[in-house]
Amino acid sequence: MTTVMSTPRPLRGPGRRVSILLGALLGVLGFTTDASATRSLADYRYFRSISIDLQGRMPTRAEIATFEQDSFDLNGWIDQQLHTAAYADRVRRVYLDLLRLEVGSSFQFVQSETVLRRVSVLGPDSKPMNIYFRLGQRRTRQETDIAFCLTQAETGVQFPHFADPTGTPIAVSQAVLDKYTRVIKPWWLYRDYTSQSPADLYDPIKWQQKTPGFALAAGLVSDDGINPNTQIRVCAEEASLGQVAPVTTSPFTGTCDPKAPPFGRLDCPPKPSSYETKHTGEMVDCSTTTGTGLSSQCGCGVGLERCMPGAGSKFENAAFVLPSHPVAGLQAFDVTEQAQSSWARVFWGGEAEAFLQDIIQNDKDFRQVLTGKQTWVNGPLAQFYKSVAPGQCCGSGISYGYTQPEPLLDPTKLPADLTPFDVEKWEQVPDRGPHAAGIMTMPVFLTKYGSRRARAHVLWNAFACKDFIAGNVALKPSTEPDLTKRDGCNLCHATLEPLSAYFSRIQESTWTFLPPDKFPTYVDKAQSPIAALTNSNCFYDPNTITTTPSRTCSDYYDPAFTTPTTTTLRGAYSSHEHADQGPQALAQYLTSTSQFESCVAQNMATAMLGRTLTADDSALQAQLADQFSKGEGGVTYSMRALVRALVISDAYKKANNLSSTAWRTGGVK
Repeated sequence: MTTVMSTPRPLRGPGRRVSILLGALLGVLGFTTDASATRSLADYRYFRSISIDLQGRMPTRAEIATFEQDSFDLNGWIDQQLHTAAYADRVRRVYLDLLRLEVGSSFQFVQSETVLRRVSVLGPDSKPMNIYFRLGQRRTRQETDIAFCLTQAETGVQFPHFADPTGTPIAVSQAVLDKYTRVIKPWWLYRDYTSQSPADLYDPIKWQQKTPGFALAAGLVSDDGINPNTQIRVCAEEASLGQVAPVTTSPFTGTCDPKAPPFGRLDCPPKPSSYETKHTGEMVDCSTTTGTGLSSQCGCGVGLERCMPGAGSKFENAAFVLPSHPVAGLQAFDVTEQAQSSWARVFWGGEAEAFLQDIIQNDKDFRQVLTGKQTWVNGPLAQFYKSVAPGQCCGSGISYGYTQPEPLLDPTKLPADLTPFDVEKWEQVPDRGPHAAGIMTMPVFLTKYGSRRARAHVLWNAFACKDFIAGNVALKPSTEPDLTKRDGCNLCHATLEPLSAYFSRIQESTWTFLPPDKFPTYVDKAQSPIAALTNSNCFYDPNTITTTPSRTCSDYYDPAFTTPTTTTLRGAYSSHEHADQGPQALAQYLTSTSQFESCVAQNMATAMLGRTLTADDSALQAQLADQFSKGEGGVTYSMRALVRALVISDAYKKANNLSSTAWRTGGVK
């Protein structure tokens, strides 16, 4: 194999002085100046650069000594590095930076259906006692329905949302506790919570050895800071075990003055809705909003496994100990107590990292970044997809018959051996299901880019290397709702709107999929009447103000594209076809043109050359794109082939060969 390296040549002037200094430094480090003399300064710079780009660090003394040997095979060394995790991590970071796939702490993922809060009351012994509950839970009593399970008369206090109880507490009788609460050994305190008699109690030191990375906030470990919790008390409805349960009608049928709610409540009890009255007794999924809000028999499951804990009564409460700024998974310089929403965010990002790492390190067809059905999950993510993600569904969708979520990741595909504690154990899911489309259907992407347009924009930028720039165009007042036609706006939106239409079936700011049999893209009342749409007043004249759609309708169908007889799914107006095809079709579109390979070449060259490409780099970009699409070893669209071609190119070798004068003048000379 031929060694790719510049021919050693005598150095003159400043270059010679640098070489002498480098030789002296190598002598101090234990290398002979005679050995270093076989390589030029440019050679050392080149080796340093490829070491940083392919290994993520400067070369060691031993590696420099090997490099200086006459028998050193640089091409073989490069090929060896292109099979390592360090190389894959370098490329992965390029695309993580382009996509900016980090959901910050400002994003609060707090679902009432899955978040347990706790309040303190006085127990029968007149000592403080914590009781866990969740808001929105259907209960058997009208006095406590969708609120805390004990009343003011039983506790002496009232229970405002997201705050500590107010009033003068009285001791709760044992009979009341036995009737309306249960004692549970929850999943976060017992690794063997599914057994008949859980015994493996949380111990910070022992558990770190068995399941490293899992650590509880102090408030969940001990109520008093001294004695460890061995069990908790939870409202009876939350302790229900079933995965499905019957719809139960709201027990309140009276009248309520919001200024003076009955039973010592701070809000009015809910009245029976038309849906629950009509569907009483029908079975619903207990992991969904529908189940939580419509069935008093829908609880958190065995060991409360469908719910997330919190050590307090506020909107967000401390739950787990996590890195403040995760670096390379859970490795971090500092850790703090954080809420359960942070727990989800950390592992959403970890899924994307593991997904990209697998594609790059194993040199799979790079188009799978957008088209891949596979993913990687750990224990917390498996719990999220099984028990937490469905809680985002289905809301007002029940009016359209949507009570059972159609997931972007089919929970039946998840590994059966993962537990919520397996933080550092990652396993592959070969096929997420029919709606999966690479990075585009992962929670980290869908939450970071909450709107359809934002999702389309970042993909257009990262995989087509194009942006939306309108230029200096005067915008005129317009009532045209179609942005592909509105003067000025159409310069960008003629492309952006059809791209964003691919995401019409994934609700904004969530991962909830809207199946076409429940939510048709376009509805003509005369040809295909849908009772739910008619009852929700979805058909009306937008030019009048006497008739407006209900919230149930406008959540899904766009008032701006509605007539007395037709209506259109939100986001789909510019292309009904794209809306029905979904993100998978967008992935095929983005990867089917030469723009894709050219953009990948541009992204990698920009990252490794440390500068933006110019017209002078057009030949290099074309060469890299060609090598990328042709691939190697039977793999087309090979990132390994592209990077190999890049690091042996003249442009890469010379990328760091700027003189000190050039640096001092800002690189002008």
